[in-house]
Amino acid sequence: MKDTLICKGMAFYSYHGDAQEETVLGQKFTIDLELEYDMSELIAQDRLSGFGYVEAYQTTKRVVTEERYNLIQKLAERVVEEIFKLKPDCRATITVIKPGAPAGGYMDYAAVRLVREGPAYRG
Repeated sequence: MKDTLICKGMAFYSYHGDAQEETVLGQKFTIDLELEYDMSELIAQDRLSGFGYVEAYQTTKRVVTEERYNLIQKLAERVVEEIFKLKPDCRATITVIKPGAPAGGYMDYAAVRLVREGPAYRG
């Protein structure tokens, strides 16, 4: 079974980056998160219990806005680590989008996508 919780376009202002001006000025980061796990029990009960999109958003927000990293790869990994503390039986796909990344020229954004499986995931 492949049920997926999708939190798309979560936007936060924060200070991640390797360049000094990034850590001083900050910028908007956009996060897309997909969590695959069995939702059959939730569906049968027709009520949210435990982990859902609110917990996914709040966890992502906390990591992105309260922690600081040089690399968006590390930021993505940290969000997933914290998600797995709450929902260890899922597979996570996270995309961190950094608009206007300083690359010496123009690009819409730089992004990284990680795919990880929680310690209790049974895919």
